[in-house]
Amino acid sequence: IPSTLASLTALTELRLDKNALTGTLPSVLSSLTKLRVFQVHENQLRGSIPSEYGDWTDLRTFSVHSNNLTEKLATEFGRWKKLSSFDVFGNSLEGTLPEEYGDWESIETFFVEKNSLEGPIPLSYENWAKINNANFAENNFNGIMSLCNISKPFRELVVDCGLECDCCTSCV
Repeated sequence: IPSTLASLTALTELRLDKNALTGTLPSVLSSLTKLRVFQVHENQLRGSIPSEYGDWTDLRTFSVHSNNLTEKLATEFGRWKKLSSFDVFGNSLEGTLPEEYGDWESIETFFVEKNSLEGPIPLSYENWAKINNANFAENNFNGIMSLCNISKPFRELVVDCGLECDCCTSCV
């Protein structure tokens, strides 16, 4: 992804999915503060997702699935209060899910399956009033699924069968 895109400061959508892109995600793209849609899924990108992307406070859609991204998910992404779709499945992300993501007020879909994430699902995720699709499967999560305390029924909630979950639609 060319760093020169950072000069397009009025850009609201960046869709570069399915382009056989290689390399890393440039941190200078954090200057795209009007960005609402960031889609670079199904490429061959590697490395971490820059924590500087937390500056995209108008972001609605974040899709980087099916790449070779590694390292931890940044706590700074908790500033994405308007985010409705978070899709990072099929990478090699590691560590725990950040508690700060519980501040996402508009999240509807959350897909983190097929990574190397671990630990409990943060209790703060109970704040997700609009969530209706989530997939946590094929990671190393443990404990009790905190999302079961949300009164709204799920269209889809998938977890590893080892995670305690009374409200899940399926486990793998």
